[in-house]
Amino acid sequence: MASTTTTKSDHEKPAFPVTANNLQDLLEYTSHASGHGLISKISLPSGSLFAPITAYTFTPTPQWHTLQVSTSSHISLDSAFTYLNHSCNPSLEIDTEKMES
Repeated sequence: MASTTTTKSDHEKPAFPVTANNLQDLLEYTSHASGHGLISKISLPSGSLFAPITAYTFTPTPQWHTLQVSTSSHISLDSAFTYLNHSCNPSLEIDTEKMES
C-alpha cells in the first residue's frame, strides 16, 4: 500500500465520497495540482475481485470521465471509481461485462 499525505484545503472536494458505495475500507483519495486520484488500501493477488461496480449511468457520448463498455456504449461511474487514473501499466482492470474491478 502506498502512503500519501494530502492537503485538501487547496482543492475542491471529490464529488463522490468513498463511503457512498462502501469503498472506505478499500480506497482513499489523494489530491494533487491536477485533481484527485485513488490509492488502494489493500493488496490483492493478480486476478482478484477488488469491488463490484454498482453505481453507473449510461451516457450517449464519450466524455473525459466516461468508460467505454462496448463499441457504442459509455458509462459514467457514479462513485469514487470516477477518480481511477489512467495508466499504461495498470494494476487494476475493469471487467465491463461483469461490472467488476
